[in-house]
Amino acid sequence: MSRVVSSPRGRFAIVAAVLVIFFAGSAILLFGNQGPPPQQRLFQVSVVGTTMSPSHLQANYQDTLTVSVQTDKAEEIHLHGYDKHFFPSPGQPATITFPGDKTGEFVIEIEATSTPLGLLQIQPRAGFLGLGQPPNQSSTTVHANPAGTLIQVGSTKSYNLSVVIGSIQAMFTPAQVASQHPKTGEVMFSGQMTMPPGMDPSTVDMGNMPSMNIPPEWRHLEAHIYDKKTGDVVKTLTPVITLTNKSTGMTRPISMVTMQGVIEGPGDFHYGNNVDLPTGQYTVTVAVGSESANFDFNV
Repeated sequence: MSRVVSSPRGRFAIVAAVLVIFFAGSAILLFGNQGPPPQQRLFQVSVVGTTMSPSHLQANYQDTLTVSVQTDKAEEIHLHGYDKHFFPSPGQPATITFPGDKTGEFVIEIEATSTPLGLLQIQPRAGFLGLGQPPNQSSTTVHANPAGTLIQVGSTKSYNLSVVIGSIQAMFTPAQVASQHPKTGEVMFSGQMTMPPGMDPSTVDMGNMPSMNIPPEWRHLEAHIYDKKTGDVVKTLTPVITLTNKSTGMTRPISMVTMQGVIEGPGDFHYGNNVDLPTGQYTVTVAVGSESANFDFNV
C-alpha cells in the first residue's frame, strides 16, 4: 500500500479532497440553477414589410414561450436555432408554444428573402460562478437564397409548406459528404438524384458540377413541410410531388429524394429533386395522404 495513503497526513488529504468535490457538486446543484422560477411568456409581434415590432424578445432558460406573429402579407418567418417556422398571413397570425430550452441569441428572419427581423434572447438563470449553466447555443447565421430563387408558401389541414425552385444542385450521399467535404449542394438520405440526359448520376463528379455544361432549363425543385401546431420540420412523410405545365396541361411526377442542405443541416430537411423545367408557367402540387396544396410559378 502507498505510504501516502497509509500515513495520517495522506488520509487527511484524501478526505479533504473528497469534501471539496462534495461541496463543489452541492454548490452546482444548489446554486447552478437559481434565479426566477420558469414563467409563461407571451410575445406578440407584428411584421410590416421588413420591420418587426418588437424586434428584441427576451426570456429566461426553461421559460415556456408562446410567440404569435402577425404579418402584412403571407410569409414564412423562421426562428433559427429552435428551427420554428411560422406561416402567418393578413388577419391570420401564426402562434406556436415551445420551451425555452436553449440559451443564447437566435435570429428571426423572413425565409424567402433571408431578411433578418430581430432576435430572441434566452438568458441562462443565475448560477454559482457560472457552474451548472447550459451551453450558449446562439444561432444568428442566415444563409441567403441564391439570386433567382423562387419561393411560394401554402398549407393543408395539417401542414404548412414552402416550395422552392432554384438552380440545379449537386446531390451527395452521406458517404460522399464524409469523404469529399463539399461546401454546397444537398446530402441525400433516400431516392436517387435526377440529372440531364447523358449524365449518369452514379458516375458524375458532383464536386465539378459548376463547370459542367448543364442545360439552363434544368433546375432544382424542393418542398419543405412543417407541422402546423409545432412549427417543426416533418421528416417522416412520403409526399407525392407533381408538376403541371399550364400551357400544355401535361402533368408529370417528380422522382422523390429526401435531403437537406450540406451547410444548412437538419433544419433544412426537404423533399424533391433536380428537374427539367423550361421557361413557362407551372403548377406544383404537393400531396400528403389525402391532403394537398397547389403552388403556381412563372419560371
